[in-house]
Amino acid sequence: MENAALQPNPSRERRPLLLLAGGALAAGLVAVVGLLFSLRGPSRSTASGEIVPPFRLAALDGRQLGPGDYAGRVVLIDFWATWCGPCHLQADVLAELYPRLAGEGVAFLAVSVGEKEATVREYAAKKPYAWPVLLDSEHTVSDQMRVSVLPTIVVLDGEGREVFRQGGLTDAATLERAIRQAARG
Repeated sequence: MENAALQPNPSRERRPLLLLAGGALAAGLVAVVGLLFSLRGPSRSTASGEIVPPFRLAALDGRQLGPGDYAGRVVLIDFWATWCGPCHLQADVLAELYPRLAGEGVAFLAVSVGEKEATVREYAAKKPYAWPVLLDSEHTVSDQMRVSVLPTIVVLDGEGREVFRQGGLTDAATLERAIRQAARG
């Protein structure tokens, strides 16, 4: 009988290839699912049409602010966090719109969710906001307003009614349309 150890074992030789093929298949599935979600884009607007419960939060400048401080005006609220990459992109979109829309009486509020004041302050020192930055460190307002995705944009009409809400990135044209509709009442 020949030495069995010297004989090739087809099942042993195929095992690494099967593991490699299985890993490649799994990676491919993850990539396809990721692509499908990215092609889907941001979630659609799900505005409630309800009056937003009044709230005031500490701002980085020391004031206590909320939408009620802008009664009669359209208010855009951006829920964000310093660690959130898409939130940084959303802030860039808002920075593009802010000079023109603020001149038309639209108020912007950036509500930092779940972070300590020092973290938000350090971030804002590097990348300043032209509008008030509010601190929702304990998720009080974001939970009350059912914010589950960052960034989330909420637009209120002059009566404080939620007329636009979108989780995920929102482009400038969509935001401007939502603000114009809110202004028309």
